[in-house]
Amino acid sequence: MRSLVVVAVLSLLPVLGASGARADELANIRKAGVLRVATSLSVEPYNYTDASMQPAGSDVDTAKLLAQDLGVKLELVSTTVPARLPTLQSGKADLVISVLAITPERKEAIDFSTPYSVNSNVLIAPKAVSIASYADLGFGLITSS
Repeated sequence: MRSLVVVAVLSLLPVLGASGARADELANIRKAGVLRVATSLSVEPYNYTDASMQPAGSDVDTAKLLAQDLGVKLELVSTTVPARLPTLQSGKADLVISVLAITPERKEAIDFSTPYSVNSNVLIAPKAVSIASYADLGFGLITSS
């Protein structure tokens, strides 16, 4: 089964020190004093809104630590799951930290950091149940985010 990979998606890898077409991006973030991070706030425990209506989760914590390491303020850009990449590509965010599967199509459009968490999807059933393919599950189309 396809793994769901939680990644910090970077449109501009210079944020983490890699070379790229826009090597001035890190300097621009520092000059602005703000790191704009898009996240969907809809996938517990990674990113969600807590009981106090504040952004929370491991992705939010990662964003806070990254901004702290860069010496800038954090601005979380709340977005829907389908709008994560358009938000990044339109320049409304400097990067995305969100649950996001790495696909060949996405690799052509954006750069990915090293994954920092991997979740495997598994199916558990009694031994008597024979499952050899997706068709045996009786579901329609199965996709990942």
